[in-house]
Amino acid sequence: DDVGFSIVVEEHRQIVQRLLHRGPRPRSGGIGRGEVLRRVPVDVGENMKRGVLIDLLDKYNKNDILEVLGNFPGSSKPYIYITDVISAMRLLEKKMREGFSYYNVATLDHVNVKEIADITTGMMGLKEVRYSYTGGDRGWKGDVPVVRLNSDKIRKLGWKSRYTSKEAIVRSISATYKG
Repeated sequence: DDVGFSIVVEEHRQIVQRLLHRGPRPRSGGIGRGEVLRRVPVDVGENMKRGVLIDLLDKYNKNDILEVLGNFPGSSKPYIYITDVISAMRLLEKKMREGFSYYNVATLDHVNVKEIADITTGMMGLKEVRYSYTGGDRGWKGDVPVVRLNSDKIRKLGWKSRYTSKEAIVRSISATYKG
């Protein structure tokens, strides 16, 4: 949900600021636990207010045309459901050691924007929708065309995502689209 998303974003911002300005420091006055930086691709979940899913849901017009930002087939990256991010955070909290460490938290697969558009229009019950691509290698503001994260390190600790990227997209659309 948005609260979980906000917590993750704020946590990342605070950790990055500490590292840039002071370097890694023990938490809570040095009680023996270290700093952990978690890098997450695109997290999705219920009650989202922005992102590719919301944009696609909002942009469909009644003329069977869906405007899609960027080039065909669009950016490609892993999408992770917010509960998978939270389970990774909880595991890392238990496993944290002294010092600083980083972990990529990601699904093993990825999807592109065209696949997301196909899933979205299918779940909306739309048939024969034409996609109108706006052009450019980056669709949305701040977009990165291709993202791949190696999550082997956190997987060795016993974490795995419950949902694939496509399952995360479907769950998010189901929770967001009110048809």
